[in-house]
Amino acid sequence: EILAATDMDQDHYPDLVLANRIMYKQFLTTFHNNGDGTFTQTSSIPINRTEETQINFPASIQLKDMDGDGDADAVIQHQSSIKDPEGRPHTNLVSVYENQGGGHLALAQNIFGGTAEQVSHQCLVVEDLDGDLDRDIVVSDGDVTLMVIENLGGLNFMEPRRVPAPGLQRYFSIAPLDLEGDGDIDVIGSSKANSTINIFINDGDGNLAADPAFRVNANLPETLLVDDFNSDSFPDFLTIDFSPLFLRPKGGFNLFTNDGAGKFSTTEPFYTASHDPLPRFLVSGDFDGDSDIDFAALDRYNGLLSVYLNRLVPQPPSADFNSDQKIDFLDLLEISKEWGSEVSGP
Repeated sequence: EILAATDMDQDHYPDLVLANRIMYKQFLTTFHNNGDGTFTQTSSIPINRTEETQINFPASIQLKDMDGDGDADAVIQHQSSIKDPEGRPHTNLVSVYENQGGGHLALAQNIFGGTAEQVSHQCLVVEDLDGDLDRDIVVSDGDVTLMVIENLGGLNFMEPRRVPAPGLQRYFSIAPLDLEGDGDIDVIGSSKANSTINIFINDGDGNLAADPAFRVNANLPETLLVDDFNSDSFPDFLTIDFSPLFLRPKGGFNLFTNDGAGKFSTTEPFYTASHDPLPRFLVSGDFDGDSDIDFAALDRYNGLLSVYLNRLVPQPPSADFNSDQKIDFLDLLEISKEWGSEVSGP
């Protein structure tokens, strides 16, 4: 169902953690990386179900150190209907699993909160919002607004607090970014309800507020991917546009580039191949070794994985030794510094 990778046992090899479901049974399984490309199952535990929980399918997972002991724990955002212990119907559930060593996970805490059931994937952010070196949690409140769960340290968490939403929203995806370059983690969210991207600015103490100045129009945006796509050191973002098959038989992408002042611009959308209609999941990385950020998209229906190589920043010519996109006398100076100026021969 959902998969994440990090070093769970501190042997410098990335391990795998899988949260899956078989009918109405859910399991959290850790696979140890043997270092040769093979994996061995380390542990598998049932994802917590009690009389308090009705349906808690795993929807998102983050592997981060939540208790400051140096190893990665697991945070899971659950999907669908959850019954709160106090009897409130349809609340949200976030579970924190402690790494007890060697990648063996055990349930540490269930956190209930919110007023609406969670139906979207990819609505989980785990970052230090308030600068106290403990990672806090941001989750969508039933696609309506956001909730912040402050980490007090030692796997102790405050009650979730809601972030006021800028009008009717339906958040499909949220992601962290530092929009203002002030070192504080802000949160960006895609809303299908009104075709906008909303950015919640962090005041430095972990308080998020939607700023209308950073509201971006988009075309029914779904999944968000944040990275520096044009190599200017400012965070950009990519969206997948929702396109029902009966409206357009192709899935589309929109790239929004940051001008450095928090303003975003986009070009014409680009599309997948006709046999890859509706992409859902995105991941970024330098896949071709040319030092810029590419991305890959996984289709929700046919399982195709498509890789898109970045051509935003042109590569310097082979004789452009100082990488200024020109071949001139300055390149000769680079050659002189490298090889010297002594001339030999008759």
